[in-house]
Amino acid sequence: NAADIAYWRQQVEQDFIAFSRYRRIYYQVRYITEHGKEFIRIDSDGARVYAIPEHALQDKSGRYYFQEAMRLRTGEVFVSPLDLNREHGQIERPFKPVIRYATPLFDRQGHRRGIVITNIFADRFLAEIRQGSHAQPRLMLVDQDGYYLAHPDPRQEWGGPRDLNTGINLRDDYPDVWPEILSGQAGSIVNQRAIVYYPIFPAPDNPDYYWVLVHDEPRQTIFASVWSFRVTAASILTLAAVAATIMAGALSRSLTAPVRALQEGVERFGRGELSEPVSVQSRDEIGQLAEAFNTMAADLHRSQTQRQQLLERLISAQEEERRMVAYDIHDGLIQRLVGARLQLTNFVGLRAKDPDQAEQALQRALQHLSVAIVEGRHLVEGLRPALLDDLGLVPALHELAQQVAAEMGCELEFLSNLTDERLPAPVEITVFRIAQEALSNSQKHSRTARLRLELSRQNGWLELVVQDWGGGFDMEEGRNNRRCVGLVGMRERASLIGGTCDIISRPGRGVLVKSRIPLEW
Repeated sequence: NAADIAYWRQQVEQDFIAFSRYRRIYYQVRYITEHGKEFIRIDSDGARVYAIPEHALQDKSGRYYFQEAMRLRTGEVFVSPLDLNREHGQIERPFKPVIRYATPLFDRQGHRRGIVITNIFADRFLAEIRQGSHAQPRLMLVDQDGYYLAHPDPRQEWGGPRDLNTGINLRDDYPDVWPEILSGQAGSIVNQRAIVYYPIFPAPDNPDYYWVLVHDEPRQTIFASVWSFRVTAASILTLAAVAATIMAGALSRSLTAPVRALQEGVERFGRGELSEPVSVQSRDEIGQLAEAFNTMAADLHRSQTQRQQLLERLISAQEEERRMVAYDIHDGLIQRLVGARLQLTNFVGLRAKDPDQAEQALQRALQHLSVAIVEGRHLVEGLRPALLDDLGLVPALHELAQQVAAEMGCELEFLSNLTDERLPAPVEITVFRIAQEALSNSQKHSRTARLRLELSRQNGWLELVVQDWGGGFDMEEGRNNRRCVGLVGMRERASLIGGTCDIISRPGRGVLVKSRIPLEW
């Protein structure tokens, strides 16, 4: 019905907006029905992301990318040529070069229900090519047919039939060598000019669609300094060989004895005899090497001990996490299922003699099952958050914090100085779990009107701050309750990858959780 369609249109619009906001490379994200009509469309100008109202949506049934994508099978992706975007059948001005990625959608009966398509800004990497191209050398990008996509002279670009249709082509500028340049193979041509060309395949499954990056430079420019380099290099090598021979003869006697002693110590180390250190009395480099070797042996034993301790802590943390999941299943999901079974039993007993009471019992059973499904989904999300895999740490934490703040009915302050780059997987999952536990504690215990989450990158460390202004608690009195089990779990998670997690709380003063995680460990 219309209400359901409007509701789900709004939900999908919000998902598309969140996707586009955290991926600033997208110019458009759209759902186009099987009839070619835009149904949902999200646009971005690089600074803001917004939904296009229904009255402004367009018919794209005649566009080649819609027709090509609708012919694909399930799971296949259409990659369009790099061309200029069109709106209402006309090329946009100023020009907006885009690449489109589209995939068809199917309903449960296997019927085609349209496509999802993204338009990606291409002007960023085209600008890089133009900035790297001066009068000499020239750096250019052409498509497989030879039409310029990037050129030192912008008037030469977009000459293909799908764009400006000027006919300007690399074949006219390089009549003798264009077959080799457009062959789809990398190579070089050296005559009066040095031409290096390299194909780029934006759709690996389609070898007939590619671009070619062309570097063109006069030959004399490249080889001008070769001879002077050869002379200089030969002189340096000759002097180095003479100096090395003199130094080897002077140092050979003084080095032989310490090196032999070091070799014997290494052989003992290889046999596992770590108790006897290498004995070299000299204060030169060999003596320093022997001292470093002895230090390494001691560090090795210490490292083995620490690794064993770390393994024991990891096993304990895993068991504690499993125990907490078991608690959640027993206290929440199983209780709901037991309640549903009880109500269904009542329904069976009452349906013949008291239909009204039986109907009420059935409705209560359905409510229990609905809550059980929600709690089951929360458990699955808690075991492995899909949003973290799909969008990365910052969007996942933002989404999690918004959900918690919405459920609590409190104000959220979310701050981050991170970019869209992905962090090492152990760092992301550790920070996410610590924030998840901190937010869960706030939701269960704080009753705060304000919630703050801050994520920052500073000097090789990732810092997480989660703060509420709720009732707080006495950490000494609550050391044995379940909340403090979660606090210990947060500290253990941070320490397993070399980080720290500090929790500060007093009754009536709220809770502050601050964690520092190394980005390289």
